[in-house]
Amino acid sequence: MMELWKSTVLEGNKAFAEGRDADAMYHYKAACQRSERLLPDWFDTEAATVAFIVSYQNLAELYFRQEKNQQGLDAYRYLAQQLKKIAAIKNINSTRQAITNCACRRVATELAYTVKKLNIESPEASALVYEMSKHNFTTVSQHNKDYLQ
Repeated sequence: MMELWKSTVLEGNKAFAEGRDADAMYHYKAACQRSERLLPDWFDTEAATVAFIVSYQNLAELYFRQEKNQQGLDAYRYLAQQLKKIAAIKNINSTRQAITNCACRRVATELAYTVKKLNIESPEASALVYEMSKHNFTTVSQHNKDYLQ
């Protein structure tokens, strides 16, 4: 299953690099679906989490390139919501908890950086960055602190 995900992402990346946005969209959406199937039960929690994150960030990047900022933000919002759901599971093992918390912090940092880089100045973007940053994790990245000031 992981190999199928990887080949789908690589096809999407190739289409993205060649400017074939419709093909990239197809492959990235397929990668998102495959990664969601991997996430709950894959024996390598870190690999499954990375696959999930990469899939949705690739999709968001494509939307941002097309100047579809709302859809890009929606992809990040969905990603953050799913990671927070996993982090909130009772009786989650400590390894999965640590991986998920780290992933949530990373996603929040990358979203803050992307919003700033693309100069997306909408109340919704600011609220999403803030929402992700205020989650009860042990640290908040410097990028997020800079963005929120």
